[in-house]
Amino acid sequence: MKPIRILQVVTTMNRGGLETMLMNYYRQMDRSRIQFDFMVHRSEKGHYDDEILSLGGKIHRMPPIRPGRYRLYFKMLDAFFAGHPEYRVVHAHINENSSFVLRAAKKAGVPYRIAHSHLSDLGLDLKLPFRLYARLSMKDQPNRYFACSKQAGQWLFGRKISRSKEITILNNAVNVEEFKFSERLRREVRDELRAEDKLVIGHIGRFNKQKNHDFLIDVFAAVHRKCPDSILVMAGDGHLRSSMEKKAADLGLAPDVRFLGIRSDISRLMQGLVLVSIIIRGFARRID
Repeated sequence: MKPIRILQVVTTMNRGGLETMLMNYYRQMDRSRIQFDFMVHRSEKGHYDDEILSLGGKIHRMPPIRPGRYRLYFKMLDAFFAGHPEYRVVHAHINENSSFVLRAAKKAGVPYRIAHSHLSDLGLDLKLPFRLYARLSMKDQPNRYFACSKQAGQWLFGRKISRSKEITILNNAVNVEEFKFSERLRREVRDELRAEDKLVIGHIGRFNKQKNHDFLIDVFAAVHRKCPDSILVMAGDGHLRSSMEKKAADLGLAPDVRFLGIRSDISRLMQGLVLVSIIIRGFARRID
């Protein structure tokens, strides 16, 4: 019996939160029964692409979703689903733009259409009118609703659906075995970070507005004034990274703020930060 092939719709399979969550499920499932394929919206290779192919998945490339090219994009979606009748389940993770993919899937007769919300707000910017249009287009394009939290569900689907039994709150899965404390790994990581006995504050996340690195650096600046023997390490990449590097330099923090880029060893890296909460509690009492 051939496995059921589920089409996962994403922007690109880099090491972001939702992408890592998908890979955590993908690695553990019985792939003789269920197989993930991916529709991505970038031409460049993603960090997880090789692993996806090695696990038997397929990668279908689409262009970035841009307002000026909606009509062409819609035609490409129609052509895609007409040429791929094997997909009976489509699981879309691209926020309000999921409505476009799921509309094409519905038109092609795909019976199971899942919209999955991973955010609770995108703020105000020039794309807001197009986002509102996409959200209004959601309507009944999906027939299954997933969200990582109640707030994320309400933001994308509205109060009626988010308060109903139609929505599934799906907590992000992690392999807890990878995060077991190891004194050896802790020393190893702290040596690499040149942390010695310093207070190490860490953050893992994409450099975009939602992660609020701007505020994080302000907080670290205040901590550093009270505790000069402290460092901030940030793993991840994104369009705001260069501006955050400049901010750290402008505040005179460059020697004590480490930008690590994209890492494939997050669970190992966190070993070097594992006692920070205990240290911070004591430090907070000293500040008081």
